[in-house]
Amino acid sequence: WTDTRHGHQDAFVGVKDTVSPYVQEYGRNRSTNVPLQIEPNPAKRKTIINITTHCSNAMSDAVLKIFDLSGRTIKTFKNPHHRVTWEGESDTGEQVGSGIYFCSFETAQFFVIRKFILLDP
Repeated sequence: WTDTRHGHQDAFVGVKDTVSPYVQEYGRNRSTNVPLQIEPNPAKRKTIINITTHCSNAMSDAVLKIFDLSGRTIKTFKNPHHRVTWEGESDTGEQVGSGIYFCSFETAQFFVIRKFILLDP
């Protein structure tokens, strides 16, 4: 669905709830297995995001984003390494509150979303 409030048009993706610590809701290329593991989940402030890709050139154009439950982009990592540490800060350096967040990883070949929970320490 889209949200056109406040003069912006934001697209949102529905994510199903499962018992696994992450959810792959959408993949542009389903044949490409791109695990995006978020540890620990739930996390207390510090979250480690592990990206495992079998494509050697996949990381050159990659973007990793953290979204809040409303779909607003909180943090963006351009050309991330295979291991990213996020300590609960936004792109402006502010600490975010506890809640449900989504992590997306996108390249020209694929797009993956994972859900995780951030707790106050």
